[in-house]
Amino acid sequence: MIISDYHIHSSFSGDSVEDLNRICKKAIELGIKEIAITDHMDLDVKVAEDDLNFYLNLDEYVPTILKLKEFYKKDLDIKLGMEFGVQKHLGEIGDELIKKYPFDFIISSVHTVDKLLVDQKEFWNDKTRDEAHDKYFFEILKSVENFNQFSVQG
Repeated sequence: MIISDYHIHSSFSGDSVEDLNRICKKAIELGIKEIAITDHMDLDVKVAEDDLNFYLNLDEYVPTILKLKEFYKKDLDIKLGMEFGVQKHLGEIGDELIKKYPFDFIISSVHTVDKLLVDQKEFWNDKTRDEAHDKYFFEILKSVENFNQFSVQG
């Protein structure tokens, strides 16, 4: 059995401040053999000024992860990953982004519906719980139909 973790966010992600070297050292200490750094990339999202930023600077991120991968290669297999916040209208853009870089692992996640983050009250306003859930699951279906460059659906 290979012990691994393929859903790790670092300081490149809007929801984490964790240092990449610290992540790698802790994984080695715990006996983890493989990890994927999968920081968030969400495009076209309406957020308040004080909300977290989930736009991933790929031109900085990718070389950093590739250097880390090389540095730790004897002790840890590091996968270049990304958690792409897909929306049905972003499939082609997502495909182009992912083909541009040597990704090993992509999590396709639906964080938004109609450009609203589903964990924010604005998404739930004027909807019953069932209506909100129907809208969310329909968005997942449409996103999967329009975006095929992913390893797993989050």
